[in-house]
Amino acid sequence: RLSGITFAEGLGTMRDKTERVAILAARIMRCGFADGAATESEIAAAKRASMLSKCDLATNMVREFTELQGQIGEIYAVLGGEDREVASAIREHYMPTGAGAQLPETRIGAVLAMADKADSLAGYFGMGQIPTGSADPFALRRSILGLLSIHEQWRPALGVLDMLASAADGIWQEHLPRPKGEIIKDLEDFAAGRMKGLLLEQGHRYDLVEAAMSLGVNKPSSIRMSLAAIERDLTEGWMDELAVAFIRVRNIAKNAESPEFEVEVLKEAEEAKLAESYLKAASDIDGILSEGESTENYAVAMSRFAALKPFIDDFFERVMVMSEDACIRKNRLGLIKSLEMLALKLADFSKINQ
Repeated sequence: RLSGITFAEGLGTMRDKTERVAILAARIMRCGFADGAATESEIAAAKRASMLSKCDLATNMVREFTELQGQIGEIYAVLGGEDREVASAIREHYMPTGAGAQLPETRIGAVLAMADKADSLAGYFGMGQIPTGSADPFALRRSILGLLSIHEQWRPALGVLDMLASAADGIWQEHLPRPKGEIIKDLEDFAAGRMKGLLLEQGHRYDLVEAAMSLGVNKPSSIRMSLAAIERDLTEGWMDELAVAFIRVRNIAKNAESPEFEVEVLKEAEEAKLAESYLKAASDIDGILSEGESTENYAVAMSRFAALKPFIDDFFERVMVMSEDACIRKNRLGLIKSLEMLALKLADFSKINQ
């Protein structure tokens, strides 16, 4: 029956949609989560739940009472002998139903919800149905906020933008309306705008949100942890040192072509010391962040970068970055660019109003 129900003009039937969602859900599962990889039985359950997720739309019950979609699907699945985790996922994949509403409580439900929302977003954006002003007939703002919220809670290895790109891959061929690159760019801007709006609505300072948003919307939890770390330690002395050091770095880094540099070319004592300190700090920061996303880890990593300030100051006071020797100039700029990129793993501290 789903083969006879149109999902949206140009996007196939509900059967087509469930097949796409099943493929994407399996990919999300296989990529793993912050707490480990999914089992083969979980992957199979996610695919099964995907294929059954819209079946209740073909029933007279849901045709009569549309608000029961998902709930009736869960009941029918249990009565039909499906596993409880499959049945729960059918209900949960519609979550959240609005701002601040309940999120899926099971991993399979969360994966199915993300895959379903990603498919709808990629599909409608691909057809040029992008929300404008107050017009949002397909509730795409709710869909992207739901996707961001679920991703932040469950932290799958596959990022938000990666999911959207995978969803687009599952839909588009060259002859269809819009180039895939344009679709992905519009989706990224849309996701970033909703994430920023959500944080501002929650009362966070605009400049601090801007600083944390530089991490990109692919992993919403990273933005949240970075923002929390900045807010927690904003009045600490090292935070001021970090901001000042980064601004000096950023002002020069814009002249660099790449972050590549060779230690052997750094002849001046101050530049050699800065390079040595940078390499140690980069290793430390990568190690800290690899331990897991937390406010504490981001704060420790930020303070570690702030400890580079004396070496950065000595470098700028005693070394002529823009040397007449093109090789030396390029190498020094590469070192400064490397410092900038290291800091940007944590936040764009130049956005913070002192």
